[in-house]
Amino acid sequence: MTCTKVCDSSDKRTSLMIKNIPNKYTQPMLLDLIDKDFLGCYDFFYLPVDATNGCNMGYAFINMTCPTYL
Repeated sequence: MTCTKVCDSSDKRTSLMIKNIPNKYTQPMLLDLIDKDFLGCYDFFYLPVDATNGCNMGYAFINMTCPTYL
């Protein structure tokens, strides 16, 4: 995916994966960081957490409501 395709609206994908998240980040901590620039721009967020140690798995998924927010 190139910026050109997103900018001219020919690429309609809106989901992305965020990688290399420090494992001590909680969902509220990460959402606070994302919301500084993208509040109201996404409709789905998932940060998987390891149930045995309570730490996140190092990645998250987010779906933006419009491709231009990427």
